[in-house]
Amino acid sequence: MSKTGSSIQIKVQTMAALRPWALAWIALILLLGFGFRLYGLDTKIYWHDEVFTSIRAAGYLNGDIVPRLLAGPITAAELLQFQQLSLQNPWADTWAALVAHPEHPPLFYLLERLWMGWFGSSIGATRGLSALFSIALFPLLAWLCHDLSQVVAVDRNQRDRSNSDRSNSDRSNSDRSNGSGGSSAGPVSRTGLPRLAAATGIVLLAASPVQVLYAQEAREYSLWACEIALASALLLRCWLLRGGCRAGGKWDHRSPLSTAYRSVATGWPIAWRSPSVSTARC
Repeated sequence: MSKTGSSIQIKVQTMAALRPWALAWIALILLLGFGFRLYGLDTKIYWHDEVFTSIRAAGYLNGDIVPRLLAGPITAAELLQFQQLSLQNPWADTWAALVAHPEHPPLFYLLERLWMGWFGSSIGATRGLSALFSIALFPLLAWLCHDLSQVVAVDRNQRDRSNSDRSNSDRSNSDRSNGSGGSSAGPVSRTGLPRLAAATGIVLLAASPVQVLYAQEAREYSLWACEIALASALLLRCWLLRGGCRAGGKWDHRSPLSTAYRSVATGWPIAWRSPSVSTARC
């Protein structure tokens, strides 16, 4: 066995020996990440933007609130009623509030309205939807990192194969001139790279302070992160499978929501057409 082959075998054996410890550490970091996202949802200050999330989801307009504020002193209980979902406010009121104040795409607020109907209008319950989307981001990011690493692995293997062929050709010409034979090892297999990339991505996500912050805010940023990861993963899968997303037309830069919808609509059937993209050409 050559020196290079022996070195590679030692590295593989070392990685195999460290794998149980690595999996244990990844599991611990994930548990901590989930805990950071779910701990103390109802104890942190419910700030300005989150208040407007509750107001819009509950179906109140500025015209419902401002006259009451100008009428005289108002108690905290009276003010909080505008952040509580009432059966007297139908879905049409929520939609009217979103149409009157179209600062953001309406999907999160409609989902928040549904969520509040199921779990109540408390601070912890209202923030729970964002925490759920933040946790759902983990498998989506793992999928994206997995496929991104496959692009790198295929590209590297192609370059290694090209360099190996060139080296074999030069060595063959040299051996032919010297009258001796020779051999060389083929490109190194990188089957473990996608798993490593996926693990690295979710570990970094678990420890990200920004993502923990977004998970504990009753705002749409965790949902947007899921949409972007899903859209990117589907688009990449389509590229790996040699096309299919061109039918989506131009991407709408104003909202990641439209990007996700178009990627799902044009790429989902293609994304699952093949169980593996390891043989795809990049």
